[in-house]
Amino acid sequence: MTMSSRFLVPSVVLLLVLATGAAPAWADPVAGSSSCTAGGVTWRVAWTVSDSVYGPLARVTGLTRTDASGTTEAGALRWELRWDNLPGQWPPDTPQAVPFQHVTGTLTGTPAVGDRPVATYLSPRLVTPDGGCQVYLSPYANAHGQPGLPRVAVLGDSLLQQLNDSGYNAAHGMQGYVEGNLNTAGMLAEVEGQGGRRWTDDGGTGLAKADGYLLDEFRGLGEHETSGFVVALGANDALHVALGATQQERDARWAAVYDKLVAVLGEMIAGTGCLVAITAPQHGNVYSGDYAAAATRLNDVLRWIAAADGADSFTLLDFAAEAGQHQHGAAQPWFDSDNLHLSTAGRLVYTAKITEAAGRCRQTPAARAVQVYGAPGTFGTLTDGGTAPTGQPIGASPVPGWDVPPGQSAFFSAVAADGTIFTAGLDHNAVFFFPTADDSVIMSFDPARRAYENIRIRSTTGATHGRHPPASPGGSSIADLQAIDGGDAIAFTVFAPNQSGHDGQGVWPTFGVLTKTGGRWQVADGNQWTAAQLRDSHPTLGRAACGDSAPYCRGMNEMSLLPASKDLVVAQYTSGTGEENKNGAIVVLRVEGPDAAGRYTASIRGHYQLPRFPNPQTAAPDDYADLSVLAVEADPTGTLGDERFTAVFDAWNVHNPVIEFSYDAATGRITPVSAPLIAGDRDDGGRFWGSSAGTYDGDGNLWIRRSRGFANGPLAVYARQPGRHNVGGQSCAYDPAKGWHEYTSSFGGTTVWGLTCPPDYDLLQGAETGPTTGVAYDPERGHLVTLGASGEVLAIRPSGAGRAMSFTIGAFTDPGRSRLPVGANPADPARKSVTDTRLGGFDASGRFFYWLGQRVAPSCGAPVEGPCRTDNAYAELDQWLVTVDPGALFDPAPAILPVEPGQRRTIEAEHTATTATTLTQGSTITVDSHAFVHLCMWGWGTSQCADKGADNSYQTEGWVLADDTGTAGHPGTPVAYKVFVPRGGEYTIAYRARMRGAAGGRIHVRVGSTAYPATTVAEGGWGVVTGPVLTLAAGENTLTVSAPPGEAGWYLNWFSLTRGAS
Repeated sequence: MTMSSRFLVPSVVLLLVLATGAAPAWADPVAGSSSCTAGGVTWRVAWTVSDSVYGPLARVTGLTRTDASGTTEAGALRWELRWDNLPGQWPPDTPQAVPFQHVTGTLTGTPAVGDRPVATYLSPRLVTPDGGCQVYLSPYANAHGQPGLPRVAVLGDSLLQQLNDSGYNAAHGMQGYVEGNLNTAGMLAEVEGQGGRRWTDDGGTGLAKADGYLLDEFRGLGEHETSGFVVALGANDALHVALGATQQERDARWAAVYDKLVAVLGEMIAGTGCLVAITAPQHGNVYSGDYAAAATRLNDVLRWIAAADGADSFTLLDFAAEAGQHQHGAAQPWFDSDNLHLSTAGRLVYTAKITEAAGRCRQTPAARAVQVYGAPGTFGTLTDGGTAPTGQPIGASPVPGWDVPPGQSAFFSAVAADGTIFTAGLDHNAVFFFPTADDSVIMSFDPARRAYENIRIRSTTGATHGRHPPASPGGSSIADLQAIDGGDAIAFTVFAPNQSGHDGQGVWPTFGVLTKTGGRWQVADGNQWTAAQLRDSHPTLGRAACGDSAPYCRGMNEMSLLPASKDLVVAQYTSGTGEENKNGAIVVLRVEGPDAAGRYTASIRGHYQLPRFPNPQTAAPDDYADLSVLAVEADPTGTLGDERFTAVFDAWNVHNPVIEFSYDAATGRITPVSAPLIAGDRDDGGRFWGSSAGTYDGDGNLWIRRSRGFANGPLAVYARQPGRHNVGGQSCAYDPAKGWHEYTSSFGGTTVWGLTCPPDYDLLQGAETGPTTGVAYDPERGHLVTLGASGEVLAIRPSGAGRAMSFTIGAFTDPGRSRLPVGANPADPARKSVTDTRLGGFDASGRFFYWLGQRVAPSCGAPVEGPCRTDNAYAELDQWLVTVDPGALFDPAPAILPVEPGQRRTIEAEHTATTATTLTQGSTITVDSHAFVHLCMWGWGTSQCADKGADNSYQTEGWVLADDTGTAGHPGTPVAYKVFVPRGGEYTIAYRARMRGAAGGRIHVRVGSTAYPATTVAEGGWGVVTGPVLTLAAGENTLTVSAPPGEAGWYLNWFSLTRGAS
């Protein structure tokens, strides 16, 4: 639940509630929890919110602590409950105001933090027992802000605290000038101005630690979808340095402040997509003659690091550079007589500067390299601002109102021109014929507005829900979505309109179009068609395409937009009537419009029935090939009269090749132009690879992923070349004189359906990382991504043409599926859910999006019959939308190293800056990545790859840097990693590695051009071996690891860099 409303009440009454805990007229409470994580420990606060005559009141109900050893109750520990001052508790009414009210105690003791209801508009929060975190219950509850606006936190010292005025607050119903200005500018604000606070801690421990700095507030607010942070600190750090009694003591204090400052900045930069620092005044004041020098040194560090931040997530607003001209006594002074605190004019200027700084975060939260969206409370151990299992920065965005309906799981997606992402709702059985919900749903999500909505399709009678008699689910799954009309409309197919015709509930459509009407996406009247309506749209093709068995239209499945005609080619999964129509088919729909009333027309334009032919893989005379058309994909280079597309199949009793077709929009004719083709190579067991998901790129090159069951082979590229009429060239062309059963390949006494047509290129990267569910192409930027079954993403950037292509391959990415609560099924814990990833697409900014969905595993064995399917009905399972920035995979940001002695940073071996490939010529050109990634096999030794270490100080998953040959290390090919060092020094490198099938492997490391002694990897299982001490200069450094010839044979899981004492 998100608490977002404020309710202003008379201060005397509210103070009575807070002081006594006596709350009148509590409504039924709403329960929830909030958390904060630091140092490997997650603190969680359970709470309830109840309505009262005073507005929503929050009460703490439970406290826990979670670390590597598990979760324990923390109610017996001492916590500090804080809440904002009332409007009248600020100057001038209270000249010596404290920044907040508080009570310290255990959950139920005396005093207790659990028996005190606090108005949510006062932003209740708890300081954790270690002082390292604050858990916010209700941040950003601004009286004059609207939910959904960007959220900006402002953290500062007494200069920020000065920007409160009891008269202003009471008159406007808010907390200070900053909140008022940010609300006016269209932002929500959480303001923490506390006198005496520093960038760095003051050495306090326990709860007292939170009284020295504001990093605990930063950590807590970072878990509430904060768009960005404005931090206005530094004066107290500088005063701490300046007040040292001797120069030696001042130097020692500065060294300590410096090391802590860069560590705090490193954590903040990594923890948010937008951080703006406001420099502290650096001119002299009455408190110390050494203040100006100390403040200047500190501000210079901020200026330097901001300039070095290549991602521009950290910027500076240099208040100090202007403030020097407005000291006390100047013509236009901004400061009071102490020349540090603000005058009345200075407060107005400072407010304006903070508002300007916050505006830089207005368009955020800027998505990180990997961004995960979902319902609040469903992210498990995946934390916003952390790192993905493969090392990329990752964000977790809870979306209020995110509500995937019961019985629905996320399926294929499409994006509209306005940026809205639409997702098909799929039954939990994933077979279409056995519904698990009563409705037919398309989920919509606008990332810019963080707005989620379910769009329910209506039947012909206007019903949005349906049941099979007597009480079985009667909803229908959406099979696919496709943007049309330049993204101003979204077409959808319904595979099996299930509830149709029962008890007057009407008939579900088999095809429809979403449009934005009245500011909302919906299916306007007249923009959906039943199977019967499509059948009647063409006098001759209609019956072949949809038959007489309405409401079904032969399983309208995946579709693709043809580039020239703008017609839609659609896979038809099921058979028709008659022996000659036993296999699946392909239909082309023409969608025209809209007219003045916003209505489209849809009609059948072409149809192709897969022929019935003998199974070439058996000798049985009555055995015929059984084919369902699974997916179609259009070639974007197609021209009118010859628009190409491919079809892949669910081949039930034969091999699964790919076939290229041509479509003539003028006649509606669909013609095969390629043979049913396979690459012709085999897996380790000597079995032919089949063809699965594929796509064309912008040059007409066809990319096909090999597959066999859940296994995955190299990615094949069939290059479009001059003189080639079809994929694979003349030797792979379709011959009308041949029967389909004559296209075969044989090896070792085994014959399979499909003609051997070797690809032009084989990309090895991804062949050893598990099954792949799809390949997508970004036409604006020219790169492709592959999507793995667990959500892994690999980015590829091709260039050149024909047999002269080259390939850049980005870092491999895992979005953190293992950290999400997948497998949980609250309705039936004994039956676990299964994850299901489906291909999405690219938004206007170039981010690739897809869903990590869940379905309920069937409780009965295959084959599963109807009654057994219904027990999956109405399950409510968490579903997440993931977006990935491919640009961050080609050019990853450097890892920021710690500067405090003994601290370390672990870098995943697959999170490399090396994108180069080596091409080996042959009939098929082999493309080998210099940084080859391999799935870590659990049998490789007694320690699994996901080892987190005894101190839980790093979290790594099952991916390793390896060589496709199985000998590991890519002999002679260095693999590069970028690190950023805030302060030069020495770091000890250690490797988590193992040998496989070879002895004498050694890891070589270089920093720039400087080589260091090699490290020997012992034989046996996984282990950590310590390498040399590296000297790293301040700024960005490039490390390379390699295994020269004769010293290969190792796999690398990760390496760490530990700061030395110097």
